[in-house]
Amino acid sequence: MPNDNREFQIQTPERTLAVIKGSLRDAVLEIHQLLSMTNAVVSACLKEDPSRPIVTGYMDGSGRTHIHRYLNSGSGCEFENWLDADRYQPHSLPEGAWKIKRFVSAAPPSVVLGEAVLTVLPHELPKVDFAQESGIRRKHYSRYIVDATPLQVAEMQGWTAQFVIKDKDGRALDPTEIHACYENADRAVEMALSFAETTIDAGVTLPELEPQRGGNVP
Repeated sequence: MPNDNREFQIQTPERTLAVIKGSLRDAVLEIHQLLSMTNAVVSACLKEDPSRPIVTGYMDGSGRTHIHRYLNSGSGCEFENWLDADRYQPHSLPEGAWKIKRFVSAAPPSVVLGEAVLTVLPHELPKVDFAQESGIRRKHYSRYIVDATPLQVAEMQGWTAQFVIKDKDGRALDPTEIHACYENADRAVEMALSFAETTIDAGVTLPELEPQRGGNVP
């Protein structure tokens, strides 16, 4: 259930500069472009919640651009992905483009729970942000990484999910569907993670990596 078509209000502390529709990547690209034309702090907020920045950018005295993103309370699946990422080095959100700078797992409503810093060029960001927009939950378990993806069952107006088990070297099992239907996506994803943990506990063997082509082969 990707969430990559929202309306962002791009603003400085004094005024609104633009309203764009798209993904988190689109908001970051817009901020990056505007920073070349202003020395003000530029933020992106959801149009329906203009007081809570999701992304903020600024240019320091040496002309270097800095872009930060924020985790706000009530972020659901995104919170779980931050929580998992914060437990493991290098404390990067899935796909490695954002390094977590600070994170708290509990705070009153309307409080920022986390802050992360962009570590790649804006155009290198994926179209759909894994942690916030994909609907996928990532969880490290034992020596493996599990990605659980919600799937809507249209004819039953419910949700199921599938999971992929992989390791840090890139070896992975084919996606496994849980073949059960639940009333919401969060419940389906939780059950997929549980099935994945059971699979790992029972013993799992990942396929060998395909040898890289090219170069000298002995």
